[in-house]
Amino acid sequence: MRLVLTARARAEYKAIRAYSLREYGTAQASRYRQQFVEAFERLLEFPELGKAAEHIASGARQMPVGRHVVYYQLAQEEMVIVAILHERQLPNGL
Repeated sequence: MRLVLTARARAEYKAIRAYSLREYGTAQASRYRQQFVEAFERLLEFPELGKAAEHIASGARQMPVGRHVVYYQLAQEEMVIVAILHERQLPNGL
């Protein structure tokens, strides 16, 4: 299975990385980056690991990573990361 980030998810990930560098420095930004890398690796190994997120889209799933939530969908041989939202961006109750 291949990991694909949509343009939106890629932009959100870059913004997370830039914010982490600016606010917390290189060491913490690297640790947080590693959390994402490990989460993506786990998801590729166990695609159904994330919780169903049908409120986002049919077949969507979600997985928390630190203070963010990764939303993804499975499509044939691809895992498509569609969004990465901070917990403060989530609608109430999600």
